Amino acid sequence: MAQTSDGKLLVGTTTHGLKLFDPATGFLKSIIKLNRDKTDIYVREIIKNSDQEYWIGTESGVYIYNHNSGAIIQLEKQNTNR
Repeated sequence: MAQTSDGKLLVGTTTHGLKLFDPATGFLKSIIKLNRDKTDIYVREIIKNSDQEYWIGTESGVYIYNHNSGAIIQLEKQNTNR
């Protein structure tokens, strides 16, 4: 779990990916739910990289989430990477 600069909480789950919880309103939003192959995402770690950027470690790889823009980038291993 990690707190955003606006007081919301990023919550990692074992079968439902990454959620954004707003304690002020009680609203829960899915940020990342499924992998590209439509399997569940198991979040293992959330690391705050900067004021708006969070790195999400999962069983299937790493995602970068920008809280300000809502953009999500999935880092993927290439066959040439070792």
